[in-house]
Amino acid sequence: MSPPANAHPNIRFDLLDGLRGAAAIAVMVHHVSRPNGLNWLPGAWVAVDLFFILSGFVIAYSYSEKIKRGLPFRQFSLIRLIRLGPLYFFGLLIGFWVAATVPFGADELQMTSAERMTAFILGLAWLPYFHVWPWPWGPDSGFFPLFPLNDSAWSLFFELFVNIGVFWCLFRHGRNPGPKTVVTWFLLFLILTIVFKKSNPGWSTTNFFLGFPRVIYEFFAGVLIYSLHLYKKTPPKPVILLVTLLAFFLFTFGNTLVCLANAVILIPLTVALVSTARMQGVASHVLKFLGEISYPLYILHLPLYRFLMNFNEINTLNPIPQTVVICLFCLCTAALIWPVDMRLRRALMARVLPSRHLAPPMSS
Repeated sequence: MSPPANAHPNIRFDLLDGLRGAAAIAVMVHHVSRPNGLNWLPGAWVAVDLFFILSGFVIAYSYSEKIKRGLPFRQFSLIRLIRLGPLYFFGLLIGFWVAATVPFGADELQMTSAERMTAFILGLAWLPYFHVWPWPWGPDSGFFPLFPLNDSAWSLFFELFVNIGVFWCLFRHGRNPGPKTVVTWFLLFLILTIVFKKSNPGWSTTNFFLGFPRVIYEFFAGVLIYSLHLYKKTPPKPVILLVTLLAFFLFTFGNTLVCLANAVILIPLTVALVSTARMQGVASHVLKFLGEISYPLYILHLPLYRFLMNFNEINTLNPIPQTVVICLFCLCTAALIWPVDMRLRRALMARVLPSRHLAPPMSS
């Protein structure tokens, strides 16, 4: 008799869904409000740290037992590519089209045809582009994003990388990374952050390699939350609410030390606490919806922003209405596209994978 697909009953982590959706909205507001001088939520880049921790928890919950029982690497890789790929490639196409057809900023900042094609080809292979020109934020920013056609894709590159690492640990050792491994990577991340003074590493050609300890520590921290069964605890609800609100409140501060403390203390604690809560009724459906739109919102908002900013009707708006209009457009687009993405992923899953290897609810 074949073993059951999961060693535990499927749990719907509704509040984690809502947390993920709120974090995606915060990242969008941060990116959209920054260029026009409003700079709302200057510390919301820490929400990406939340994504990595949350992803580590969900991957461990969804696939640890399956990998231990022999889930092949090829099938695990296909599951992850099907989950992330359709919207990733859609965002890449939008970014390429905008860069090729719509002028953005000063002439000297425009991408040449060769640069656009290089970025696009590397993007199709899910690889970063190490370049030395700022686009499209202007010379004062000069950030050199690794995925210039869609900046947010840097986190997906690291996501796939660390997924392979967790699979290897389970396949080779039969267990998830333990506390000692997590602490080791945490100390390495903290030391390198202090030495190189890079508080938000991984997304730029200037801090790419520092992204590895950041992502590995945070992803493994999420795995540890699962391994220690913290999601089965029952902390007081006021504590869950207080810690979560404080973590999100700190998004309003751009101070480096505040952001770093939020990323390494409050954000992991928030994920651990929120994973313990269960919701029912209308609240459950609302939180699930926020979780469903979080990924399309995160991966598409920058290409959509660049597209919209080249319409005079948008570009000439005052900062506040401009930010509100663009954010609403991105939210509506995410809400419209997630059912299409979900149907496409289900069709691809059914075509290439056995049903016993499909992920339970809340797959990251």
